[in-house]
Amino acid sequence: TFAEMNIEEKNPISHRGRAITKLIDFLKET
Repeated sequence: TFAEMNIEEKNPISHRGRAITKLIDFLKET
């Protein structure tokens, strides 16, 4: 939703944390 997008824009750290989580999951599968 627009509200969620607004939170993402104001919290780049949250977005980065999500990317790190994806990276961790990728490494676990390897």
